[in-house]
Amino acid sequence: MEESIHPPMIIRRGRWEMAHYQDLLDIPMYNIPTIRALPRIFSREDTITALAKMPAYNPKNRSARAEDRLHMIQADMLEWFEPLPIHIDLEQRLSRVIRGSLPYRNPFKPGYYGEANNKIDELETLIRMRTPTVEQRTTALGFAMIGMSGMGKTTTLERIFATYPQVILHREYEKHPFPFQQLVWVHMDCPPDGSLRALCLNFITTVDDILGTTYRKTHVRRMTTADMLMPVMAMIVSNHNLGVLVVEEVQNANAATSGGSEALLNALVHLVNTIGVPIIYGGTFASWPLLTRQFRQIRRGSGQGDFMWERMDRNTEDWANLIESMWQFQYTRHNTPITSELMDVLFDECQGITDFAIKVFMLAQWRAITTGRERITSALIRSVAHDSLRSSRHVLDALRGNVTLEDLTKLGDVYPPDMSLFNTEKPVNASVPTEPTIASTTGSDHAEQTLATPGRSKPKGSHSNESLSQDSTVVPAEVPAATAERVNTGTDSDSSPAEPTLRQIAQECEKAGISLHTGLQVQDLGFASL
Repeated sequence: MEESIHPPMIIRRGRWEMAHYQDLLDIPMYNIPTIRALPRIFSREDTITALAKMPAYNPKNRSARAEDRLHMIQADMLEWFEPLPIHIDLEQRLSRVIRGSLPYRNPFKPGYYGEANNKIDELETLIRMRTPTVEQRTTALGFAMIGMSGMGKTTTLERIFATYPQVILHREYEKHPFPFQQLVWVHMDCPPDGSLRALCLNFITTVDDILGTTYRKTHVRRMTTADMLMPVMAMIVSNHNLGVLVVEEVQNANAATSGGSEALLNALVHLVNTIGVPIIYGGTFASWPLLTRQFRQIRRGSGQGDFMWERMDRNTEDWANLIESMWQFQYTRHNTPITSELMDVLFDECQGITDFAIKVFMLAQWRAITTGRERITSALIRSVAHDSLRSSRHVLDALRGNVTLEDLTKLGDVYPPDMSLFNTEKPVNASVPTEPTIASTTGSDHAEQTLATPGRSKPKGSHSNESLSQDSTVVPAEVPAATAERVNTGTDSDSSPAEPTLRQIAQECEKAGISLHTGLQVQDLGFASL
């Protein structure tokens, strides 16, 4: 009896193509049907052109109805994509990964299937005998892609995979019959429970859905174990010469029962070693300890070098280019030119997380339009970020460096292995301007406005009052004296020692001549121990 799919999963589908072979390539080992049928290797300029997505924008639309403009903003932000150097780097890595192992798994070569069957038998024996993974040379040079959620890892992968067919149908190669169904890529998530069995089931189900095959119906029963499913997974990889397997959300393996995460990763290493399929692991920083627990896993995760997707830096051209590109899609009646101040404010509220930057830009326009102000200001950005990113406030505060050691232990998926990537120089009690929260009481553009306590004060040099209506009154939030004392001095009101902030820890580590990361690994993190 076949088991139903559990848990529900996202199946990412690409396009099918009939094989059309490129002329002989300059890389001799690439002159095989499964590589010649792929798109040509992109140059940097090709990658930018292929990945970029600029929605059609007409400035005249700023005069459209408010209700229509709200939809235009959302449609453009969902579609827009600005290629950055990190996206180009990822495309080049994927290009090498997909092509790199195929010459050693050439289905047009006589004896391919016999050799593949021998490797599957070898894998089955290794699993049955619980044989440790043997360190050996492999041509499958996958890598680990680790970074914060919201930086665009999945979106970028999807855009890159859109430049490749997912399935290539071969019929004849060099006047010889070659009926072959090539699977170029499979992009899936690690199951929420982190179990190897669920991963295998999801993979088999995904391939059946993409190719229309019946592997699950044929090979899966209710009592089929993970050990029995791994050879099936290997058989599918070999039958369709899979170019690359991407497993995202690897941090989910941390949820596996005792020994489950090790079993999952060991099985994937077996698959890489015996079958030769490259695997790309994607996850948040919470997956880093898992992927670096054993040296063989480190090696398999660095075939293309480490790929750490860090949040953006304010003082780089990448941030400026991203915001300038996004900023052109304005639908407020008054066009607001981008300024350094606006970039600074947006960065401070989003801390270089691109998903937040896009959302705040979109939300700021919505509020500007629905309140009738029709202009983007620094104060407006502060206001919508304060109102709309409340659930992320503790994360953003941590990224600003305003976090204690106790708080850090709760943010395993946020902070990078190199703790120096945090902003440890920014003052803990930096004040920021905000606009009063607006609550609309009618559905019109010029709705009546009620003011909520903003909770922050205006810094020196701010012009937040420009966006306030003349009859608006900003009521500053009361900050309890005890709280202010703790923020400014790092001590509790009862004079008991407070948890050190990250900035203080960084300063002590610097004095001791050790890295912040090393200091945070010390069991007793009192300053005396540093």
